[in-house]
Amino acid sequence: MSAAFPAARDEKASDTFAARGRLLLTGHPDGRVTLTPDAMLVWTSTGALLHAGPATAEFAEARLVAGSPRAMLLAGFWDPHVHLPQLELAGRYREPLLTWLERRVFPEEARHRDPAVARGAAESFFEALLAAGTLGAGIFAAPSETSAVCALEEAWRRGVPCRCGPSLMDTGAPADLLAPVERWEEIQQRLFRRFARDAAVVPRFVLAASPALLTRCGELARSHRAFVLGHIAETKDEVAAVLASTGEPSYTEVYERAGLLGPRTVLAHGIHLDDTELGLLAFSRTVIAHCPASNRALGSGRMPLERLRARGVRWCLASDVGAAPELSLLHVIDTFLEVHRGQVRVDEQEAYWRATFAGADALGYGAERGALVPGRQADFLVVAEAPPRVRTPRGAIRALLRRGREDGWNGLFEAAYVSGHRVR
Repeated sequence: MSAAFPAARDEKASDTFAARGRLLLTGHPDGRVTLTPDAMLVWTSTGALLHAGPATAEFAEARLVAGSPRAMLLAGFWDPHVHLPQLELAGRYREPLLTWLERRVFPEEARHRDPAVARGAAESFFEALLAAGTLGAGIFAAPSETSAVCALEEAWRRGVPCRCGPSLMDTGAPADLLAPVERWEEIQQRLFRRFARDAAVVPRFVLAASPALLTRCGELARSHRAFVLGHIAETKDEVAAVLASTGEPSYTEVYERAGLLGPRTVLAHGIHLDDTELGLLAFSRTVIAHCPASNRALGSGRMPLERLRARGVRWCLASDVGAAPELSLLHVIDTFLEVHRGQVRVDEQEAYWRATFAGADALGYGAERGALVPGRQADFLVVAEAPPRVRTPRGAIRALLRRGREDGWNGLFEAAYVSGHRVR
């Protein structure tokens, strides 16, 4: 028999806090996804979960701060590959990658050197990110120190865990977006001193980074144990241009030679890779951020999921806004299922896990976040009305996807909590 729904108490009456829901949906570090009826989350003032499961009288003294007997609680989403300065472009254009960068992205990102533009964009981005239910991210800022600082300051102000850095380029783009290797190194060192490992090393992609810049990025990442965010093999034209410009036998070997592969590296796309490249990624434990919504929007192709699985490559789901039309990882899950069904076995539970725990783990937060289990942080979303007549994780995810398609992807969540603190 479930515990009685506790009354709200004075904040000083308890140092434990609670959320209640008719349903609790979460992934687990071992890959399982579970759905618990009549559920309760309990956490300490530091945000550490004491309980995540069936409601119990053991924590009757905990102060109720979230949820209701009708609500659904679920682990928040993680987006390990998203471009902050491209939010205004989301869903507006469908062009080949290199054309899209030249015509749309680079002019937009140039605006973010202006501190007022960068601050406003950071505020709008994090507001939209949280509205979409994303509670942690790997963020590409514009190619400027100002853009990265504004993004990291806003993340810290809101308490959103992230890895973020300026998109580093020294070739292959308009001159006002480029800087020499020495200048980028100075900027990275300042970011490390101020933001520590939240500051990521972000060589944009091989066509925009010289061998010298890529090599220095690898050295900086190793010396600071920093995370690396980048792109790989998004389109056939891009791959052909990389091979022609570098003389390397493969795209992946360019990164390997620069020391940029490893368990703290997240590379988006990985659509056009051969078996040797997949073997290098698997051996190095590099993560591929699979972005099905942006791949479809730009006509880049289908990531060969079956080959990544066969080789044991780590992967997670990501939005890649602004090429993708939505920040919502539920929309990404919906697109993932559409793109791969009929080609390879996929299901809602794996997709949800890849959009939650797998993303947190890719960004180095897997030991403390990404799953609603005791000992990890209370990072969760609240849906005001739990889907009716739902008894399985698959059924719960399908119901959320149906609501998103019918009512819009960004109005699903009543509240969002990070480390037990309401952030939206």
